[in-house]
Amino acid sequence: REDHTNKEAIYTRNKIRLELIPWLEDQFNPEIRESLIRLSAIAREDRECLEELVEEANRVPFTTNRYSSLPPAIRKRLILRKLAEKGLEQGVSSVHLTGADRLILQGRTGSRLDFPEGFYLKIQYGNILIDREEKETEKGINYPVEINWNGQGYRLRSRLPGDAIKLPGIKGRKKLQDFFVDQKIPRDQRRKIPL
Repeated sequence: REDHTNKEAIYTRNKIRLELIPWLEDQFNPEIRESLIRLSAIAREDRECLEELVEEANRVPFTTNRYSSLPPAIRKRLILRKLAEKGLEQGVSSVHLTGADRLILQGRTGSRLDFPEGFYLKIQYGNILIDREEKETEKGINYPVEINWNGQGYRLRSRLPGDAIKLPGIKGRKKLQDFFVDQKIPRDQRRKIPL
């Protein structure tokens, strides 16, 4: 189907077709169209191969050790795949990918990199977490809640500063913050644990 704008060099794709390719044919290579078609076919095959390798890498745990063993082209595509699985499919720049790659290779627990739309990548005890910020209420995540259980009243809430617990076999109390660190519970998960 022929559209009247196809002959107007007002869009980039038309400028390439109407001006750049004829100029390249005239000045450099009369076979440029065939060369571009061959290059396109090779690039398509390469992309399909890389996507298969990314799919394979996506089936194993997302850890810093495993990630570090992958080639750079697979690593960055794997980050894109993980982000897409969480719901972020646009707006990720090469700066984001390079920063995320560097952060994962350094592997420091607690390191974090933010992506658009509230998504982030975080290193947690050798694991790589990609998630999105949850919007919390002022009182925590859907807490507090009053529960009546066996005639007893209990209050369910999220952690507050200074909370402590008594553990079997330990004299005195232990700060809940220290307990969470000892148990390697990720910082962003701690407010989600009901008490």
